[in-house]
Amino acid sequence: MREILKFRRFTTPLFIAVIFWLGLILIFIAGIAIVFHENPELPTPLGARAGIALGWIILASLFWRVFCEVPMVIFRIYETLNEIREAWKEQKEGSSPLTE
Repeated sequence: MREILKFRRFTTPLFIAVIFWLGLILIFIAGIAIVFHENPELPTPLGARAGIALGWIILASLFWRVFCEVPMVIFRIYETLNEIREAWKEQKEGSSPLTE
């Protein structure tokens, strides 16, 4: 809890993961809705609607994944930089001028 309050550990990646899965579920539901929705002004065969729905699910899922990965990459960069900083500190402390 102390690390969260001092912003040493972020909660946003967890929220992004939850939002990603909720969005993926909504994309799938929208794809199913495309299959079962009939437009009386423009009648479309069931096979065409199924193809459109499949395309929607694939493309929207890919876009949604990329959209959610962008902030996650920023957090990963931050974590990696912290690991590098800690390793650098340990290396710097281990190589004192007296031990050389």
